[in-house]
Amino acid sequence: MLRITIELIPQGDITKIKKLYTGYIVNDGTGTESKGNYKIILEDKRENEWKEEKINNFPRKRKNAWYLLYEGLKKCLDVK
Repeated sequence: MLRITIELIPQGDITKIKKLYTGYIVNDGTGTESKGNYKIILEDKRENEWKEEKINNFPRKRKNAWYLLYEGLKKCLDVK
């Protein structure tokens, strides 16, 4: 599982960090060695689970976690 956290650091002061959002990318265990199937969960602290989508057949040997996050955000946020 990967966890993605978005934090606000007011005026660059690390002692005042505020966590805004958390997301998770979870391998659902149904893929193959070269293609992974994942569940993407985005949370909002006010709504808990905010958006959830699936990414199927992700080429995990060719692309890294940044691409997986990108694909998940595109699906969850309806970006074309």
